[in-house]
Amino acid sequence: MPFAPDPLSRLRLVPGLRFADLAIKRDPVSLDISFNVAPLQAFAQGNGLDLAQVDAGDVMERWYRLHREAGGAPDAVCEAIGLEVRSDIGRPAIAAAMQARAALKGVEMAHPDLWRRLDVVRARRGEIPKTTREAIWPAWCFIPSHLVLHEIEAELRARGISAADAVNQATMLTLLGAWRPSQGVYRFDPDVYRALIDTEVRGDIPHNVLTRLPEWCVFIETPGMDVGQGAPDPLTGAFVGLDPGHAPGQPDTHPHLLITFLARDTLDSVAIALGPWSLPECVERAVRQLDPGYTLPPEALARVMRQVMPILSLTLYLCTDAPDLGGEMPQRPEPVKTKRGPRLFPPQKPREWDVAVRIGGAIRAAHAARREPEITIDGSRAPMRPHVRAAHWHGVWTGPRTGPRRFKLNWLPPIPVNIEDPAKLPTVIRRVAGEA
Repeated sequence: MPFAPDPLSRLRLVPGLRFADLAIKRDPVSLDISFNVAPLQAFAQGNGLDLAQVDAGDVMERWYRLHREAGGAPDAVCEAIGLEVRSDIGRPAIAAAMQARAALKGVEMAHPDLWRRLDVVRARRGEIPKTTREAIWPAWCFIPSHLVLHEIEAELRARGISAADAVNQATMLTLLGAWRPSQGVYRFDPDVYRALIDTEVRGDIPHNVLTRLPEWCVFIETPGMDVGQGAPDPLTGAFVGLDPGHAPGQPDTHPHLLITFLARDTLDSVAIALGPWSLPECVERAVRQLDPGYTLPPEALARVMRQVMPILSLTLYLCTDAPDLGGEMPQRPEPVKTKRGPRLFPPQKPREWDVAVRIGGAIRAAHAARREPEITIDGSRAPMRPHVRAAHWHGVWTGPRTGPRRFKLNWLPPIPVNIEDPAKLPTVIRRVAGEA
């Protein structure tokens, strides 16, 4: 779905209305945006539009542009947001991170009060009895998507949004809301990245492992990927998180993997039912949950598989016991007590994680050794030529046979055979743009 579509070219200034009457404010800590709705409604009506049928953030953006073109005074909040987006996206090293941040800001403009409302809903988790809390609302879930849908359903109904599009919107808002408190951006070593997206997940998905995501929601950069379906824009990345799948009245209580793809100014979401099934069955189950009588055509299923499979492999790597994040591990932020209740406040900028840099160095060393000539001494048999064994997933159950057991998933990278031990390679340090 578009979060910042092209400006509404037919909008014009309305006599008697001042942009300053919006009184736009931005909380310096939470970064929440608030404004007077009445002037925006009057501006939309003056242009023959119903504000409930369009994106309020887009209308406000167009009004501000017209206001400035007519010589109007700059608005501090609008200028600050515009400067942040322009300056951040202009830095190539962190372009993907800032496009993710821009997507978040676009959602904030369209739903100015949503994050505060979700904080209120999240505070109710403590009211659930401890005996059932983890089953209904696990700690790895920021907020169930059906609760997000409940918060926005009246607005969507007023806009005439279909049920399928409403679920798509709820999935996107669930992920963006879960990403907002930590804003982790994961950038894979290029060689590890290529090896991972080429590593097919065969058989049943190790779904329990996905609950070990390092954050409620992660944003994974996806260089070289595209959205498919002939779309011209490359895929910038994907927001990924989990949903417990316990919506009232729904028989399927399996958790779901939620993915929102970001391509320039477009957000498109998909939900995958998780269980002891293959990936195609996971996709088909999620579709049947929305519409029990609908069967996904083979070509549509193949398209979804092409989109989801590489994201799944990258996500599974982040859920392994040793994902190689440079020695640190992300921490989920704790709510801050305020007069209005517990709040989660966002960081000033995304936190970028360089993933699997050491493993990438080992892979490159293996390929370099592979090119060296084979040497024999005194006619003896030469040792096995240095080579790289294909990457694959390997899982084992650990723990006592009669007690609690844990499934341990490892991604075995293109394994260097007969070359220097990767663990002995020097640590690679990469300076992140903007750090001293």
